[in-house]
Amino acid sequence: MQNIKDSSIGEKPFYATAEHLEQTLGDPGAINQPGPSDGQLDKAGWPPPLSSFRESVELDEREEFPAPLYHALDTWGLQEYYVPAQYGGKLRRFDEVFTLVRSVARRDLSVAIAHSKTFLGSTPVWITGTRQQREMLSQRILNRESIALALTEEAHGGDLSATECQARKIHDHYLLSGTKWLINNATRSSTLCVMARTHVHEGPLGISLFLVEKEKLDHTSFHYLPKFKTHGVRGIDMSGITFEQSIVSEDALIGKEHHGLSPIFKTFQVTRLLRSAL
Repeated sequence: MQNIKDSSIGEKPFYATAEHLEQTLGDPGAINQPGPSDGQLDKAGWPPPLSSFRESVELDEREEFPAPLYHALDTWGLQEYYVPAQYGGKLRRFDEVFTLVRSVARRDLSVAIAHSKTFLGSTPVWITGTRQQREMLSQRILNRESIALALTEEAHGGDLSATECQARKIHDHYLLSGTKWLINNATRSSTLCVMARTHVHEGPLGISLFLVEKEKLDHTSFHYLPKFKTHGVRGIDMSGITFEQSIVSEDALIGKEHHGLSPIFKTFQVTRLLRSAL
């Protein structure tokens, strides 16, 4: 029988990165035992935990954003696994980022949702965006900036075809007006993928997707909505944003005008799978 070379020989298994993250974060179950004061490994070989189940519960009860663990993940470099390798990141295979998010979620669901939201918010750009958009977004993510996906509205919930937020074309730019509600990281993010109607036709046609950089907007042309109180995961930034004639360059359009639902549905084919890691 002809020998077939195993292409996986010499490659690091997909779960090896998650094992490294587990070791870095420490044992979250060590909640009643203080870590070694000298920073040495404990008898099980784990470092002093960077977070614990007890701390996660306390933060949730205070409805406080889990900043310590969130920033620890940034320092470790989790955001690099949201960016494709060809754009300077480490995203090469889905099962690797899946196991990483699962390692975080078993410690603190709030921080897992808040941090991985950047993966969700950037995926439409990896699928349909221009090279310029991908390079810009890559730099923002690698610089530890949060990205949000602004799809839903209070009056319509998950019915994206009923989107009322409008983007009216004026020469070489759009005027963005409307409210996006119940958006994770709406306030904390630097950039959002925003779904807006670009044609008066009702239904799925006439909806477009825009990559909106907040720093490029007139600061008086948008404002945030208050944080929404949730049952569980109470520390996350679940809020909203209202645009009032915000000027957005035509270069911000993701994919084809009036065809914004297509990259979103493709995005969901990836990100819905990631939900099972939470």
